[in-house]
Amino acid sequence: NALIPIKVDIISGTIREAMMLGIPVVTYATKGTPALNKEKKTILLSSINDYKDMANNMLRLVSDSVFREVMVSCLYTKHHFLNHPK
Repeated sequence: NALIPIKVDIISGTIREAMMLGIPVVTYATKGTPALNKEKKTILLSSINDYKDMANNMLRLVSDSVFREVMVSCLYTKHHFLNHPK
């Protein structure tokens, strides 16, 4: 799991790299990050400076293995689509 508390990037390269590696990400909702969940839930978003929600999102990933695996499968599907457009 990756905790990436970035506040200013639209979509950081670090988030993209973690997604391409199939690592579930918890980050802040910046200008571009909500678009990553447009089709499927691929990252967990918290409002900027909402540390409690970020902690809850991390705990969910750690404690709910089924949810984590669903997120990982969505990441691989999204990564495959982005790198192999029809």
